[in-house]
Amino acid sequence: MNPFYKISRERSGELFIFSEAILWSAFPVVSVFAYKFLPPLFTVAWSTFFATVFFAVLLIFQKRWKEISIREAWRPIFFATILIAVIYYALFFLGLQHTSVGNAAIILQMEVWFSFIFFGLILRKEKYTLTALIGATLMFGGVLLILFPGKFELNRGDFLILLATAFPPAGNYFQQLARKKVSAATLLFIRSLFGAAFLFLLASFFEANLPRDFSDALPFLAINGLLLFGFSKILFIEGIHRIPVAKAISLNAIVPVFALVYAFFFLREIPTVWQLAGLFPILLGGILITRNNFLRETPPLN
Repeated sequence: MNPFYKISRERSGELFIFSEAILWSAFPVVSVFAYKFLPPLFTVAWSTFFATVFFAVLLIFQKRWKEISIREAWRPIFFATILIAVIYYALFFLGLQHTSVGNAAIILQMEVWFSFIFFGLILRKEKYTLTALIGATLMFGGVLLILFPGKFELNRGDFLILLATAFPPAGNYFQQLARKKVSAATLLFIRSLFGAAFLFLLASFFEANLPRDFSDALPFLAINGLLLFGFSKILFIEGIHRIPVAKAISLNAIVPVFALVYAFFFLREIPTVWQLAGLFPILLGGILITRNNFLRETPPLN
């Protein structure tokens, strides 16, 4: 194989992930605007519905509808749907009601730490090294500064978002398996379709009926669904099709930085001392884990 192809493939994967991260950084901010008109579960359900529409149109243009009948992909897509489209998004949207965008964006980086645990300890695909352990310890210490900012009182929103980050590593593992069988558009269409159905059921059970000003939320739901849940997730799936999941997640370390910037300009939310104190060790820990090539266990897909 031509070595330049391998370099090009890796760099293109990094570019996909970097572009996705810049877009995804706006996700908490857009969601906060939607909360003015809708409760959280209905917000994520409708956002996922718009994403389903996006992927359906994409499948029409790509002429890939036949891929839906590939049964080998159903099982990993099912697990990815439950872990990411239902549990992760539901916990995140519920948690975002009770915390700041800055806290949410920084705590989300604990996905790297949980990937460290999932792929290294549970799957045992890579040996621990001192550098990786130091990085994991720094990340854990950083999130403690966010969870307990000078007092031993746990904010419910912060805890729910931290809990949410435990599920994507396994979900991304199953998405990689599914991506070997079907295209990113097919994978995400099925995931969004069933995810939206699950989420609407949850919203109908736990939340009241849609408020009258639902139409006011439509622009934010469309942005969430079409651009963030839709286009940015295509970038992410194509990215982990080319580089390991853990490296992709670590490259997402720029998300809290951009999220803090977006929150400052659009929500007038000024970063706190504790947020900045927690951000530094979390970012440094993620860099140490990545530079150490931890989690090489999940190679780019062929």
